[in-house]
Amino acid sequence: MPSERVVGLSLAAMSAALWALGGIAAQELFSRHHVDPGWLAGVRMACGGLLLLVAFRPAWPRRHAGLLIAVAVMGIAGA
Repeated sequence: MPSERVVGLSLAAMSAALWALGGIAAQELFSRHHVDPGWLAGVRMACGGLLLLVAFRPAWPRRHAGLLIAVAVMGIAGA
């Protein structure tokens, strides 16, 4: 079983590599496919939020569902 240090360093290296690949992919979309940067940022944030919801499956606050959706939409629109 690998130590916590090895796992942490591996996760840090993987996140750096994925960050670099994301930048390369974004540049490709901007230059060759003329994708709007604002649209791409919104789509990336929405996909990231959905992945977090799937991964952690928090309890859905039924009383405050409308407020939760409004905050999420305003957060993505503000970015």
